[in-house]
Amino acid sequence: MFQTYVREGLYQWANDVLIPNLYYTVNYNGESSSSYEQGYLADMYSWRLGPPILRQLRVKKGILDFLAFPH
Repeated sequence: MFQTYVREGLYQWANDVLIPNLYYTVNYNGESSSSYEQGYLADMYSWRLGPPILRQLRVKKGILDFLAFPH
C-alpha cells in the first residue's frame, strides 16, 4: 500500500514505481521488447487488458490502521 499526503509524493511514486511496472519496454538482456511482449506488465506474467485506473481513497486518520503494511 502506498500512502502520500502531498501531490509531489504521488507524482514521484508514479514516475519511479507505477510507470516502469506498467509499460515493459526492455528485456532482461537490454534489447527492446517486441510489440507482443509490451502487452505484459514488467513481471512478464500479468497481461495488461486496458488502461490503468487509479482510485483516490480519503479516510480519517486511524480508521484503516489495521490495513497498514510494515515498512
